[in-house]
Amino acid sequence: MKQISAILLLVTLIFLQSCKKDEIVESYQRGGNSLVAAPDGNMVIAGFNNSESSGFDAFLTKVNSSGEVIWESSYGDNNSDAYYHVINGVGGGYVASGFQTSTTSNSRTSMLIRKVKEDGSAEWASLFGVGSISQGFSLTSTSDSGYIACGYIMDDFDDDRDIYLAKVNSSGEKVWDKRIGSNTSTSAKYDEAYAIAEASDGSVFITGSMAGNVSCCGDAFLMKLSSTGDSLWTKTFSEGLGYSLEIASDGTIAIGGMVEANGQDLYLIKVTASGEKVWEKTFGGTGFDYGTTLVLADDGGYAITGITAASGSANQNILLNKYDSGGNLSWTKTYGGDDVDQGVGIIQHADGGFSITGLSNSGGSFIFLNRTSSTGEEIWQKKLN
Repeated sequence: MKQISAILLLVTLIFLQSCKKDEIVESYQRGGNSLVAAPDGNMVIAGFNNSESSGFDAFLTKVNSSGEVIWESSYGDNNSDAYYHVINGVGGGYVASGFQTSTTSNSRTSMLIRKVKEDGSAEWASLFGVGSISQGFSLTSTSDSGYIACGYIMDDFDDDRDIYLAKVNSSGEKVWDKRIGSNTSTSAKYDEAYAIAEASDGSVFITGSMAGNVSCCGDAFLMKLSSTGDSLWTKTFSEGLGYSLEIASDGTIAIGGMVEANGQDLYLIKVTASGEKVWEKTFGGTGFDYGTTLVLADDGGYAITGITAASGSANQNILLNKYDSGGNLSWTKTYGGDDVDQGVGIIQHADGGFSITGLSNSGGSFIFLNRTSSTGEEIWQKKLN
């Protein structure tokens, strides 16, 4: 998909795996892909960081409410590894999904699910799709204290890319894995799941992009799965992709992402529990606007972060849009410097303000983190390395 390759939140086969330890560039050495509010009031960022000894590693860092680092935890060897998503673990600690690159083949990745303890030390790690090419973009905890990760799998680089799901128990042991896709003998189809959430009845919802290809986007979709990973139904929407989803207390589902509209625009859609569209909204001009992660706001509305760039500009800024419960735009804010700055993960704090993580290439290469008021005014900004 053409815009995926330009977004560092999906930094894998395109950038990280092409960079050896002796080929480090000034930009894109580190970034935050996900942010979670810890039970103790602190925050945990998941992403990637460059190490002189082992190249690009999957990286977790815990920070306090002021953005000061409490601990850091790296995972990886001499090839490229990264986390895309992190959640609070069942019974404590933190669980992240991402990928690990094979030590014998620098072009093949395996879906990674890994748990660390409260202090960031290792508890367990599980790999799936070993020998194929697979990655885990998102995960959710389940009512039986397990975890399900979603992403994609492909047998080789010119083959179909299928949705891939893997479930582990609380100890990281495999329960099941599933492959779902629109296989064809005439051309490779890209089916990918970027976000997952469990509903109150134990069913599971995923979103992503369906029936795309290497040069263009498929359709944003919502799929309902049984607790054992079997597809129950699928609804497709506009050409584009769903990158995040949230289930509200009334069972309705919000999906955030990107749509091929006026170029590429931020996309926000609300659907019923049965997948029927309630409303959809787009945001953007003649440039590039991309929605990454959304949260259900405490006032019943929605907040979504992402990336915005003026037409023809190589500079990108972090975007934060706030919508009311009807999907009407309440306000929009941008953050960043004079280079590429991208917002990928977001949380809302108890006081109604927000924190965003991502990456910043303005003045170097950093993991971005900020804190805003409830109306999006920036209170502080950190650049971590």
